[in-house]
Formats: sequence, C-alpha cells, structure tokens
Amino acid sequence: MHLHRSAAMERSLEQGVFWPRSYPAVYADLGPPLFHHYSPGLCWSVGFLQRAGLALDQSLKLVMTAALVLAGFGAFFWLRHVYSREASLAATSMFLLYPSFLTQTV
Repeated sequence: MHLHRSAAMERSLEQGVFWPRSYPAVYADLGPPLFHHYSPGLCWSVGFLQRAGLALDQSLKLVMTAALVLAGFGAFFWLRHVYSREASLAATSMFLLYPSFLTQTV
C-alpha cells in the first residue's frame, strides 16, 4: 500500500504537482481523494528520494529505517526526563526490538 501511494506521489512530483488531490490510478481513473485523508509526509520523502535516483523499494526502506531510528532517539530522550539513564536505555531497546519479535515464527 505504501509503495503504491509513494509511486503515485513520485508520478505527481514528476509532473510538477507537489500536493496531489487524488490517486488517479484507481476507481476507473476517477481517483479517490486519498491524499486529503492520509498524511503525505511519507510519500513525499520516498518520492523525493526516488527522484534523487534511488529505487522505490530502497527509498521506502531508507525512510522507514530513519523513522525507526528517530523514534528510538525520541523514546530515549522522553524517558530520560522521567527515569534513570539505564532504565531509559532498557525501555528504548525493548521499543526498538519489538518489531523483530513480531516477525519471528515459531
């Protein structure tokens, strides 16, 4: 889903439209107002990286990895105000490692 939206954003960036109103490739080319109800920040980031020369999937992986790293720093600094440094590091590591537990199969 994110790849399709990012590809649509990149096509609109290629045409010079920086804030597209719809996702024109669906609903018999009528286009629902998708970008009115969904934050375009992720699609903009991926679209601009793709325009810079990265592939679509690599751009999405890079943006999602950067978002996860920033979320880890944000969690650490937020928890640092309340708890000790060691507790903040433990909570941040659990926060960052939790997605890998979801992908493991038994």
